[in-house]
Amino acid sequence: MIADETANAEVVAADLIAQAEHDVVARAILLSNSQTIIDDVDAAVAAAGLAQPAWAARTARSRCSVLHRFLNLATDHTEELASLIVREGGKNLAEARADVAKGLETVEYAASLPQLLPGAILQVSKGVECRDRRVPLGVVASVVPFNFPLMVPMWTVPIALAAGNAIIVKPSEQVPLTLTRVADLWDRAGLPPGLFGLVQGTGEAARHLLGKCHERTREAVLRGYAQPRLLAAAVSEALGASANGNAADGPPDAVMESFKQIIKSQDEEIQRLRGGGAVAAP
Repeated sequence: MIADETANAEVVAADLIAQAEHDVVARAILLSNSQTIIDDVDAAVAAAGLAQPAWAARTARSRCSVLHRFLNLATDHTEELASLIVREGGKNLAEARADVAKGLETVEYAASLPQLLPGAILQVSKGVECRDRRVPLGVVASVVPFNFPLMVPMWTVPIALAAGNAIIVKPSEQVPLTLTRVADLWDRAGLPPGLFGLVQGTGEAARHLLGKCHERTREAVLRGYAQPRLLAAAVSEALGASANGNAADGPPDAVMESFKQIIKSQDEEIQRLRGGGAVAAP
């Protein structure tokens, strides 16, 4: 990717370079102004929050009928999706097809969730019952890496939707095209607007999506080695503000100690994979 400032200081235009041919695949617009990023993320969260209650009120079978239609559409467009992965991510065609196939396996699994979602009622003693009841979380945020543009997002997206949630995904700025096409297929499958949101941009967009702890954002999913630092920074920002808006209190020590341990273990693993060399902070 080669980025350059445009005449509008609020955006950066980035050329997506095909890994094999080194030609320009597309021109991506990445938000660079902090307030513009905040507005974009806030709009996605608001749209998701408005759409989610009606989606959750539908039966699991009704929700999963949309997943079946998406699965059929994505299967029909396997070669197109694989070609996008090749062009923007640099995989060979066999690997790209496998990326698509493994992602669609999770969609197929999620489409079967009506059999699992009803929960259970257990009679544990005379006149005493235990009820296992599953309810949607609300709005889910997912930040995904560049190396599996379709498979990794599909670990979360179809399951979250089948369970009655809305989901907002921040794809890697290196490979934004695949999920943009996936969003089109969800729309064609009949998924109501707002339930599958895309936030394009760099790490600042991810930090805002995670760190502001929107009232309706109840779950965060992150993948990739650099993500623990991102999550730690986001949670530190979110927990640093007390109920009255005073950030001086800071996050609880136990929470930050947990994130320090996560970062330490991730750094050690990166160093091991790099043969013991120095680790650069993400």
